[in-house]
Order: sequence, then structure tokens, then C-alpha cells
Amino acid sequence: MKELLTPRLRLRGFRDDDLPALTAMNRDPEVMRYVRAVGSEEEETRKAAALIAENRDKTLGIWAVEGREDGAFHGAGMLVPLPESDDIEVGYRLVKSAWGRGIATEAARCLCDYGFGEVGLEEIVAVTDPGNEASKRVLAKIGMSFQGLRRAYGVEGLHFFRLTCGDWQRFR
Repeated sequence: MKELLTPRLRLRGFRDDDLPALTAMNRDPEVMRYVRAVGSEEEETRKAAALIAENRDKTLGIWAVEGREDGAFHGAGMLVPLPESDDIEVGYRLVKSAWGRGIATEAARCLCDYGFGEVGLEEIVAVTDPGNEASKRVLAKIGMSFQGLRRAYGVEGLHFFRLTCGDWQRFR
């Protein structure tokens, strides 16, 4: 995966040594509150190992998000096909120590810049649980607009957001 840089962050392909941090993040019930149920340590380790293996050498996928200065693991950012559609989704999941610091906004903006500027996408979408106010604020900050409710990931009634390339160019 292409390494992406912001003033504070490095988004890079996952490495095998990210497995413990990724597993720990995905086992935290607060982090996963709006995503899915947390599995056993064995299940989450298996899922994390598969994610690391699947995302090597891809144009789109899931990046590790880390601090540029200290290399601290902050979480994951994604630019992936939304299941059961042709849409490309931006998303993020952060460890609690990264919450409230603008890291999700910075990572999501970077992924949209990459998607529109380098990959040539026409639009990028996002879905979030209606109760996830923090995520909705991030999506608004990067210029996405609420489009209504949508089914995704087997869940009805998720909040659906969209950003077109034209709106991204105007928003920047």
C-alpha cells in the first residue's frame, strides 16, 4: 500500500508486528461499540492477522494510522468498497488514546485526498451508526453531506454520507 503522510500522521500498510496493537484495539468494547460485537482474543487475533495479510500491495484497503514523530499506533483508516455496492467508503477506527485529538479527521481527509487526487474516484461515501455523534462530526468536517439512511454491513438504518470529487475540490 502506498504510504500517505499528513503533518502529524503516517498511514501505511499494516505489518506483522502491528498484530498485537490491532488485536487489542479490536477487543476494546468502547472502540467497537458502533462497529460490531467483540470476539475472543483468539477470534480477534485471527481477524487481525487476516486483515494484515489481505491488505498488502493494494491501491485501496486498510492502512495503519501512526504518529509521524513517535510511531505510536493510533488505529486504522480505510478506503474500501462498501459491501453489496459499487461505492467506495472512507472509515476509521482509533484506539481510545487517539480520541478527541483530530486524528480521525486528519486521517479521513488524507484518505479522501488520496482517493480523489491519486486514485481518481468520482465520489466517496461513509456509513455510521446513528448514535455515533463523534463519527458524524468527523464526516461533516471533511465535507461529507448526510444523504439519509442506508442498509450496510447487514444493518438497517445507518446514516449515509457522500462526498463528490467536485465538492471535495470546492471544500479544500
